[in-house]
Amino acid sequence: MTLTAEWERDVERTARIRYCRPGVVCVPIPESEDGPAVRLLSAATGTERSSIELSRGFRGAVYREAPDLLFVLTTGDDVYAVDPETGETQWEANAASVGPATEDMVYTYGGSTVWAVRAVDGTREWTAVLPDAVSSVHSPDRLDGETLRLTVGDHRDTSLVGIDADTGTERFHHQSPDVKEYLVDGRTILALVEDEYQVQEVVRIDERTGGEQWSHTLADPGNVDQDTVEVRDDAIYLGTAEDDGITVLDPVTGRLIETLSGYNGLFFDSGMLYSTKNGAVDSLELHAIDPETRRVAWRTGIDHQLAGIAFDGESEDLYLSGGGEDEPSTVYRINGATGQVRWECPIGETVDSMLAEASPLLAHSSLHPMMAEMFSGDDRADQSIYAIDKRRGRAVWNFSAGSADVSAATDRHVVIPDDGKLFVLDRDDGRIELEVDYDDYDLDADALFSVTGTTLSAYPLSETSAAFSAGGAATDDDGDTAIYDDTETATRETDLGAANTSATERRSEDDDETSPSEGATRAFVSSDSGSPSFCPGCGTDLGSHSDASFCPDCGTSLTD
Repeated sequence: MTLTAEWERDVERTARIRYCRPGVVCVPIPESEDGPAVRLLSAATGTERSSIELSRGFRGAVYREAPDLLFVLTTGDDVYAVDPETGETQWEANAASVGPATEDMVYTYGGSTVWAVRAVDGTREWTAVLPDAVSSVHSPDRLDGETLRLTVGDHRDTSLVGIDADTGTERFHHQSPDVKEYLVDGRTILALVEDEYQVQEVVRIDERTGGEQWSHTLADPGNVDQDTVEVRDDAIYLGTAEDDGITVLDPVTGRLIETLSGYNGLFFDSGMLYSTKNGAVDSLELHAIDPETRRVAWRTGIDHQLAGIAFDGESEDLYLSGGGEDEPSTVYRINGATGQVRWECPIGETVDSMLAEASPLLAHSSLHPMMAEMFSGDDRADQSIYAIDKRRGRAVWNFSAGSADVSAATDRHVVIPDDGKLFVLDRDDGRIELEVDYDDYDLDADALFSVTGTTLSAYPLSETSAAFSAGGAATDDDGDTAIYDDTETATRETDLGAANTSATERRSEDDDETSPSEGATRAFVSSDSGSPSFCPGCGTDLGSHSDASFCPDCGTSLTD
């Protein structure tokens, strides 16, 4: 074991820790003489920046980049706005959650109420009480900064409310029976209307007024959701029921442009549309489709049901995982330009997730064995993690430890939690570089923070970890980290019984050492499974949209 801690420090026994960008580790103190508190530590050095006494227990923390504030949340619905550099509390407010923020304003909410507070001092600018409890808030930055869009209510009674971001005045309330969900993508808002759990109709909502601009009734109702809808400038793509194809709509008028028949599932990458289609008997074809002409650029047949896909952003190649009921899972590397299969690697019973952003590629099952058996009837579920040489298609090592899953991976390390233990493997050869018991842990993209008893330790996961640099990486992504037989004789198999053996065959020097910019698995979601944004006002040339009811650029009505 060679991975050593960047720093360690003693902390009070705590049930959890939280890494908060930029460069702050939150350590809750559930019990103290003055009540609950949270300590803010520098992620770079472990030194304490401040200790904040809380009204109630620590519930979480979020960072908003525009005002450069860290917000500490409590179980008593209190918000503490903290300067992440100094750890000093700038102001406090009553709210359950923090929504979007600008340099000047922070939008908070709780229950059916939304508050706008000044980012500089927490002064409340306005209060708005909505028709139902807030379920999500859409940033005004994404929609021209004029109207704050909020979905309210639960799954069976959801509606969309628009309020003026400056005054809190309600501008519209769109409510329609059987709306399954609202999808917001830039200036495009779509309402999915369902009947008996099948989406029957897609409605576009005006982002300024909440009025219905158009509606389209699906020829084949199905399980349409955000994973099977792609909004483009020139078209909206809807994946529907199994083998019922892809519906392509004009985003301005809602008129049907084309139906790509027989396709199942859809996703875009690098400007190309990908989908599957049944080929010959017991075979499946992956098609790469040019979205401008909707012509098939290439097609590749595989002998398995497609379970996952990942992209090699540097070489433009893609990787597929698939398997059948009586066959082991297989990983394929596909030439992204021509569709030619470069190699096939049969590796295990159940593999549906891949990480291809570095070499070797990592392949594993995203489901716990018990869940895999429950949902798919597959009692051969295997939680092994396989590493595959991206150039040769050869499995170079695998790792098994109960219900182990990949929590994080960098170009150097792989983090695997399993039943109270953390394993950090060398990505190159699978050697265990760290094995430690833990009570809680959290991750940055390239740093691991774990607490065992009263010891908090910080470990680097890359050669230059941003978390350990001064201030850390300032980014608005502040959510909790949600992580989800080798046929070659040269394969190294790691298990708990032989975890520290040195009898490992490393990859040869001519292995592919590229580190592509993309590579996370995209589950290949079929819409049947439910699982993978106009003119008298501005002078825009309406072109083929001359029959539209509103201007595509400024929204001016064209029907008056």
